Amino acid sequence: VALALTILTVAIVVFAIPFIYLSGVREVEEVVIPANGYELRGYYANGTASDGPWVVLVHGNRQSGQNNPLYQQIVHQLDRQTSVLGLDLSGFGQSSPAGLSQNESFFDRSPDVEAAINYLIEQKGARQERIVLVGHSLGAAQVLKVAQTRRYQRVIPIGLGDYTVYLDNQRLLESYVDKFGASTGVRVSNEMMLNSVSQFTPESLFSPCPETPTVLVFGGLDHADTLIHQRERLDNLCTDELRWITVPFADHMYGTENTRLPDPLEPFYSRSVLTVLIWQLNQLIREPAD
Repeated sequence: VALALTILTVAIVVFAIPFIYLSGVREVEEVVIPANGYELRGYYANGTASDGPWVVLVHGNRQSGQNNPLYQQIVHQLDRQTSVLGLDLSGFGQSSPAGLSQNESFFDRSPDVEAAINYLIEQKGARQERIVLVGHSLGAAQVLKVAQTRRYQRVIPIGLGDYTVYLDNQRLLESYVDKFGASTGVRVSNEMMLNSVSQFTPESLFSPCPETPTVLVFGGLDHADTLIHQRERLDNLCTDELRWITVPFADHMYGTENTRLPDPLEPFYSRSVLTVLIWQLNQLIREPAD
């Protein structure tokens, strides 16, 4: 009986930990971020530490932008000492697509990220060397591009895609064009998309190697077309400059959509992998610069 009670108690604790860890809610204010001739929308949570760190969080290719459950969890569950600016890229969430039409390389949203960084520095007193750039999927490519030429505390691309797959696969390219158009309302030709994503191949993003210390994070069940499958080649490009973290059993969206698992497995799976992801992010953000 005692053994059964012990096992039951352990099982309850294990089941409860992810729900307790992800139970926090932070006060978030909507902010307007001036960019180059257009405006972006963001969501700012002020941290308790006056000297940072400050996180810029950039979402993936989701129409809802920062309102997607994955990014909401990250904003609300990061350490309370950390200030967080969740950015809606042009055409996503609450940001208009104006910036897309003004940029010849419409896929390149690094100017949006730079506008968010400047906002933190000018309006919130952030210091560049204490800013951590975190991006997921599409956002992972954007923050990595920004970190190529300027040094921040750290850049953490999550689920960074391998955009070379679109260079020689017409079907995948057309699918991404459709997905991008559905998210932003901006329709482009396959040729325009091909030209734009070619600037985000591994050779483009890692040559030169990032100036900022870089930690690449992937889910153990992440997409086949992410850069987790090119680790050896990238390590050869940027020897000793990259760190890699894999979240076991996590899919690309960390259980926040389309898991197809039955209750109660779905919420437990989602919260479990999110707990590991956010715990890892908190550790990386606390680390001093390399």
